[in-house]
Amino acid sequence: MLGQIHPPGLLAIHLNLQLVFPEEIPEILSHDEQQAVETANKFITDGLGYLQEQSTKPQTIGYALCDSPVGLAMWIYEKLYAWTDNNDNPENDLELNEMLDNITLY
Repeated sequence: MLGQIHPPGLLAIHLNLQLVFPEEIPEILSHDEQQAVETANKFITDGLGYLQEQSTKPQTIGYALCDSPVGLAMWIYEKLYAWTDNNDNPENDLELNEMLDNITLY
């Protein structure tokens, strides 16, 4: 909003998670470009649930996670699974004690 109205004194804006794609993906892509397109498509189809939940009904998940230590542990574990370079196994990237330390902070 601030970027659009550009009030006096505004020097810059910070944007985060801008998902912008061309209208048409070129047919001929390098291997790295093809991988990037596949990763982006997977995120769009499988990875936006957290954003939807937190931006529309954050209290619902908040109550559920506060009420269930096991649910909270699984929620965090799933994020570690999704956000680490782990070849489908978070233990490849993080030690079990590191994950448990993170989980017990909450």
